[in-house]
Amino acid sequence: MPWEPDTSLLDAAREIAPIIRAHSEEAERERRLSQPALKALRETGLLRMTTPCSLGGLETDPVTRALVGEEIGRHDSAAAWTVLLLDTLSEAWRRCVDGESHSLEQKADLLLAMAHAMSSAVQAVELACSIAGTTAFRASSPLERCFRDVQTMRHHVFASEQRYGTFGQVCLGVPPDFPVVAF
Repeated sequence: MPWEPDTSLLDAAREIAPIIRAHSEEAERERRLSQPALKALRETGLLRMTTPCSLGGLETDPVTRALVGEEIGRHDSAAAWTVLLLDTLSEAWRRCVDGESHSLEQKADLLLAMAHAMSSAVQAVELACSIAGTTAFRASSPLERCFRDVQTMRHHVFASEQRYGTFGQVCLGVPPDFPVVAF
């Protein structure tokens, strides 16, 4: 039987898209998500996608999380980052504060969140540069520095696209090729 992503969460993301879009300018201006957008994300459960069911979460698969993040990102990139990272990072922080260690799977989740965040940042900067044309690469353009920075960071050992493979190895029970995750 072929696997399918959780379409109910994709539908929820599409349903709240008008709220996210309506408040995206406010989020940009205030440099944080608006309360209506945050409330919509919370009420749909999209902020609990990586939390285990035993802790009241949805324990959603990574492909569904990525698809939901892309859908939300079409309307506001900050909201997408919140959906993809907040729950993973909040859970990791809670474990640290409580003195708990991170399982291999939880470390892999963090790597997936970092790799996806980096990939999204690269796409956003490349799109902005594409729209700006050659002016984006002039030394006087702020996009030139963004482009350089994001191209450099995309090769960082923790945020590179190779971490998608590491995540897959952990999910499939194969010893990860990135030894740091296994400590």
